[in-house]
Amino acid sequence: MKVMADYFIGAYSRNTTTKYSLIEFMLFTMICLCCILLIYGILLFSFNLYSLGISSILSFMISITICFLFRTKTSLNTITNAFISVCFVYFTICILFTGNTSSPFTPWIIAIPAFAITISKNITGLIWTVLCMAFITTITLLTAYNYEYINLLSQLNNQFLFEIIIQGIIYLSAIAIGFIAWRLLFKSKSNEIIQKRRYSYISYTDIELLIMDWNFLKYKFSIKFNEQIEEIDQLDFLTPHEKKYALIDYFKLDLILISETLSVSARTVETNYYRIRKKLKENNRQEKYPYHRIK
Repeated sequence: MKVMADYFIGAYSRNTTTKYSLIEFMLFTMICLCCILLIYGILLFSFNLYSLGISSILSFMISITICFLFRTKTSLNTITNAFISVCFVYFTICILFTGNTSSPFTPWIIAIPAFAITISKNITGLIWTVLCMAFITTITLLTAYNYEYINLLSQLNNQFLFEIIIQGIIYLSAIAIGFIAWRLLFKSKSNEIIQKRRYSYISYTDIELLIMDWNFLKYKFSIKFNEQIEEIDQLDFLTPHEKKYALIDYFKLDLILISETLSVSARTVETNYYRIRKKLKENNRQEKYPYHRIK
């Protein structure tokens, strides 16, 4: 899995400010859903539902192609929306031709907004939520008014077995994606919280000294922040100026406070942080203190 992540998002993560864990979660979730589409395709063909089987295989091929967008400079939001669009079209087709509201594929429509909200931190998640709600409302109203629809499952002799398998795959998928989310997103956040608790207190008097250069800070903070100074000073691939910002990042100070103290814009501070993270990734180091080497 690590080799796969490096192949797809190694260079991508170095060219974006998005957290590596979020990009990794997106990739593994997409690969997981690609496998599900392939399994659905095989399953549908085995039950002689050839039209839906073909749509599954086509969706699988398109989804795999979207995964390769990580090797380009395409934004994560664009990749997310492209992948969700494929899933939305595929599952709506399945629902429309397998019983509408009684379709075993219906739970997937609920999963799409949850996935979109987890990945996108903007209005995109809301748009997908409203779109899925509108679809569910539409098919519910059509069913209520006895709209005649095609139900391919009625042709099956073992419809119950088919629905059990479909539902089983949904639950297994939910468990797998939930585990991926916990492992890559929530667990990493817990580790960050633990690390934040280890941060030393810095007084306002010390904050005012941050305007000085790295050599002065090494001398001035050599006793109070000796461990942090030594860890950062060992990062030979960082310039003295970048080492200074690495130390500032360790204190987790407010961005406005930093910009006012250093007499620079908040954008300049963010740019320096970005350069540090980029170099840390290039040298297989963690983005947060103590910047351990990634195995």
